[in-house]
Amino acid sequence: MLEQVGPSSYRLRVFPILPNFARDTSGKQPVMHMWMTYKVLSKVNGWPLPQLAERRNVFWNKQTKRTFNGQSITSKEDAWFQPEPTLTASGNIQPQLHEVSLPSGEHLSAKPLSERDYQLPKESTLRSC
Repeated sequence: MLEQVGPSSYRLRVFPILPNFARDTSGKQPVMHMWMTYKVLSKVNGWPLPQLAERRNVFWNKQTKRTFNGQSITSKEDAWFQPEPTLTASGNIQPQLHEVSLPSGEHLSAKPLSERDYQLPKESTLRSC
């Protein structure tokens, strides 16, 4: 379960399905796997990867195995996943126009802004009307 806990902060919760030990007489704990799909908008140089902000109620050690796109990843024992904050793109990322036709007959399009069209707000406070 992924829950939003702040403007750019999310909490990932993984709930194991506990085995029925009455059927397993070996006494061994089964291996638990977690697969995660992460969708994010691209930046100029690639895609930002999730970063661990707080380590709480989490366990991993030197025997923990991590794979990314089918390849084994080596990381420091105290690192959660990937040392790099961004997955680098193999080429230039170009923003694209996206269009969709709705069942009601309406058409929706999203056009990327150019650098000259994009401006941050000049005022840092909000005013009520």
